Amino acid sequence: MDKNAWVLLGVIALIAAAGFVMFLCVSPPSDSLPISGDTSVTAPSPSGPRSPRTDQECLNEINIYIQKGDYAHAVSTLNDLKSRFPTSGLVSVADSLLTVCKQKQYNEDRRALDQWSSDSKSGKTEETIASLRSFVNGKHDSVLTDRAKQLLSHLLYARSGMTPFEIKGRYMAEVEQGMAHIGRGEWEQAEKMLEVSVEYAEMVYGIDSPEVTSSLVLLARTYLELRQPERALSAYDRAYPLIRKFYANDAELVRSTRESYARLLRRAGRKQEASQVESEN
Repeated sequence: MDKNAWVLLGVIALIAAAGFVMFLCVSPPSDSLPISGDTSVTAPSPSGPRSPRTDQECLNEINIYIQKGDYAHAVSTLNDLKSRFPTSGLVSVADSLLTVCKQKQYNEDRRALDQWSSDSKSGKTEETIASLRSFVNGKHDSVLTDRAKQLLSHLLYARSGMTPFEIKGRYMAEVEQGMAHIGRGEWEQAEKMLEVSVEYAEMVYGIDSPEVTSSLVLLARTYLELRQPERALSAYDRAYPLIRKFYANDAELVRSTRESYARLLRRAGRKQEASQVESEN
């Protein structure tokens, strides 16, 4: 990636921390890296449902997920059934099941949040933070997700023992140091600085904020330079929707991020998601 582009993005991250409105312009990174392992999807797995060949197979998988209490994947497969087999007589069955599954998933998620809130008050801070991070990165009810993000930010802030002013100073310092390491090609050191900058930004600016977005984009590109495409994909999973939210007017940044993200999705075997990302303007 162009050294000047790296410097520009780092400066933008610092400007965002000060509250100014700006535009980002970053050239696509050289992310033509293989993802290790077989990326073909041939059977249902804990990471998500496969794409069944028939509508009946969809319903069979739905029943399996429901029996296991895995309502998230049940809902995903139900939506897949409706989109792939719209004229099937089983769609009406899917509609009824979808309503039941969504309610069960909502109840399950709400109980989990209540438990995490209780755990956070009883000294189980680290376990709760880990659970909340997993939750906010998943697909859940938007109201519950917002509640989880607020709780996560609160726990991160409380754990730091610093004032908001101190955290903002630390955030800017970490970004500055990360950019300095990038300028010298010291990617491992840059990785450490940028990972910390994401957490500081989450504490004081919120889980979904322009400051978090800037650090995530820098971190994703650093992972690519370190030949860690799986971690880059995880960062892009968070950064891409935020880029579209906060920097929609910057066509070049959105385009370059979209292309990098879509390529990583395809190499990870997430072809349907890649196609959806590529179709977005």
